[in-house]
Amino acid sequence: MLLRFHARTKTFNPLKKVALQIGHWQRGLRLATLTAEQSRKAAQSRNRTYLRRCRRYGREPEKDCLQEDLVKALRRVVIRHTKAQRLTSGEAALALPTLESETVWLKFSAAEKARYAQARLDDTLKRDKLSYAQNVTEFGLRMALRCATQVCAGANTKLRAIMSDLKKLSEKEPHMHVVIFTQHLATHAKLVEHLEKRLGGITVYEITGQTAVKQRHTLIRAFQKGEKKPKAMVAMLRTAACGITLTAATRVYLLEPCFDPSEELQAAGRIHRLGQSKEVLCKRFCFRASVESCIVAVHDKLKAGRFKITDKAFTKPIVRALCKE
Repeated sequence: MLLRFHARTKTFNPLKKVALQIGHWQRGLRLATLTAEQSRKAAQSRNRTYLRRCRRYGREPEKDCLQEDLVKALRRVVIRHTKAQRLTSGEAALALPTLESETVWLKFSAAEKARYAQARLDDTLKRDKLSYAQNVTEFGLRMALRCATQVCAGANTKLRAIMSDLKKLSEKEPHMHVVIFTQHLATHAKLVEHLEKRLGGITVYEITGQTAVKQRHTLIRAFQKGEKKPKAMVAMLRTAACGITLTAATRVYLLEPCFDPSEELQAAGRIHRLGQSKEVLCKRFCFRASVESCIVAVHDKLKAGRFKITDKAFTKPIVRALCKE
């Protein structure tokens, strides 16, 4: 009994804490209990003292916990569906509204063009180092093109374009709910300031990497409330592009294109998912004759099958295509 209690306590308490943190999952604690039970059986089957006691008292030891056993236990409380899944009648299992994507092309002003040219010069040394690498990670690309991408993200032309689009949307939908993703903290702060000053009456919610977990859940619940007032969620892409639900929104804005197109799909999937009842529009803002136009061109070639990303690694042809402008 002491051995069993010790194994159960060591395994169950951490899982219980995790389950209790998942407040909106009613079955979270039950899931943790099943996982703890399977882990306890596995620990007992590998314990020599336990096996000796079983042989001494003529008891049959509990079988080892295999991965298949754990999967069977989880299937009783977990339901999995995919957007492509079809019913026997041929209808979609998850009938979601349509998701449309649109790219808004912008041009640099004279001052912004000069800043971008200087940023390209600042990135020259890092870009040259990439030419010798066989495979480059996404982090390596971010560092090599950091100055150029920051100039594109923080340009006033792009901020004016998104503010103009939001004003037009607010005239059509006075109670609009929008989500805006960006990859740069400076752009995030500047956008929040513009929204609070130039769009009166709108409630702005912010999510960054520094937002605490409890505060993040509070912000998401407030945004998801069915209140008839305009709301905007400004979030960092790396922080809020997965694991949350923002189905109250009907418009998604991407201030910068992502090197990996799957990240853009993940971001749009926060809004276009189970629970969404309206059509969703995803708008992406890009500058012509810049690194952003090169990223969009790479996306098109990836869709056509001419390029391929393997294990989040970018090959030489992709790197050369991204470093053209």
